[in-house]
Amino acid sequence: MDIIIIDLFLNRNSPVGSCILQEIKGISTTHKLTVLSSHLEMEDKDCLTFHKINIPAQPNFLRYFMFYYVVKARMFFLLRKIKQTAGVRAFVQASGGQYTGNDICYTQFCHAAYLDRHWHQVDVKGLRKLLRRFNHSFNAQKEKKAYQNAKLIVVPSQGLKREIKEYYPGTAEKLVAIPNPVDTNGFNRDPEIGHDQRKVLGFSEADTVIAFAALGDFERKGLGLLLEALSILKEEKLNYKILVIGGRTPEITLFKKKATLLGVGDRIVFVGFQKDIRPYLWASDIFSLPSIYETFSLVCIQAAAARLPLLVTGFSGADEYVVDNQNGWFVERTASAIAAKLKSIYTDKATLDAMGKEAEETANLYSQEVFQERWRNLYSTL
Repeated sequence: MDIIIIDLFLNRNSPVGSCILQEIKGISTTHKLTVLSSHLEMEDKDCLTFHKINIPAQPNFLRYFMFYYVVKARMFFLLRKIKQTAGVRAFVQASGGQYTGNDICYTQFCHAAYLDRHWHQVDVKGLRKLLRRFNHSFNAQKEKKAYQNAKLIVVPSQGLKREIKEYYPGTAEKLVAIPNPVDTNGFNRDPEIGHDQRKVLGFSEADTVIAFAALGDFERKGLGLLLEALSILKEEKLNYKILVIGGRTPEITLFKKKATLLGVGDRIVFVGFQKDIRPYLWASDIFSLPSIYETFSLVCIQAAAARLPLLVTGFSGADEYVVDNQNGWFVERTASAIAAKLKSIYTDKATLDAMGKEAEETANLYSQEVFQERWRNLYSTL
């Protein structure tokens, strides 16, 4: 079977891209693959044919816009060529609405639901808000057509299945859930590396380090709420520090200013984008993501595999792997609620470590091997 896979950015640090890289690893031995992407992070590309799509690095809305139309043009000629030379019809898998002539739509976001339910909560203003709104609106328009055309829609969580069924009637029979994978062996906690990294970052043994990680969109992910929560706790003399992994310079600068204004600038360490986030997770004691909207947060599962208890809001997917007061905590998405929870769980490291071990056990259910097998089984049904 010839399979064409389309995704904007296939990188190990991209939440969607890293999942598709694992899928490729699982199905490349049994299927002939062609990949269209702006970037493909694979050492050995002999198992597939790669078509590079050249698009600008920024801004995001322009990347999505150009990728869609360049891919649409490329696919017209590629599908004809495959049919003429091989005499077969290729199956097309595309991410979200990045190509609407797909047979399988692999999606980790419902833009229609996000705009309707959550957009008003995003604390971003001016041109950035306008561009992000355009990006979500464009993707909502394209995902609608992609879902209509697809024979199967693959999602990472039951929560996203419910959203798509609600916002796109007629998709119920197409939906299949395959949870995101994690490199359980690779993320196994290394205490020695973690200890050394804490020293490099300037954390003491008495500090309780809360890790927060995101490629960007800090407003949606809830970093501002964590900063405000620390500000509320300033008089409590609790040794909480926040380690922020990811983000681009403009966004980091903005949140550094916010931390300073809140009087907690000395309690926040920004390390920017990291190709390997494991040492930073191993240097931490808790992982928090008080996000407005997620569908199955990959970084949360990675943090759990790194033996960190999870402090999260009730977004989709979290309800499938977080057990309150066992391997993490659910919290209302307000600064006061987060502050109250941080105050109540401030305790000795032994308790946090015990909860971290529970989180690690949970993460083992989402191994890369299980993920690959699920994709192989899916394609075998076609």
